[in-house]
Amino acid sequence: MKKIMLVEDDVYIRDVTATRLQNEAFEIISASSGEDALSKVSSNKPDLVLMDLDLPDMYGLEVMAEMKKDQALAQVPFIIFSNNDAPEIIQKVISSGANDFFNKSQTDFSEMLAVINRHLQ
Repeated sequence: MKKIMLVEDDVYIRDVTATRLQNEAFEIISASSGEDALSKVSSNKPDLVLMDLDLPDMYGLEVMAEMKKDQALAQVPFIIFSNNDAPEIIQKVISSGANDFFNKSQTDFSEMLAVINRHLQ
């Protein structure tokens, strides 16, 4: 079973996304903030990280950079999702080392699942 770390501060979005991904046979490690994710990641090495960009305590790209310092996580795919999909934001996300980006309010679950599965192959 593939393990996904889901980092999202909005409880509703996190719970609904986690439940839907669990229904697709993924193991989910939920985190509500950057610090929460960093504290959980070393003991729960994920196969993929799905992370909101705007977290309450850290910017998603900062969290990703911290995680990627760990050699065990350096090759883990990171997918960033946000409601801010300005072209300069997407470019910054990809140039910072994220594997993909999608707009969470404009992407339906089947599209999100396709992006996740593509990066887990």
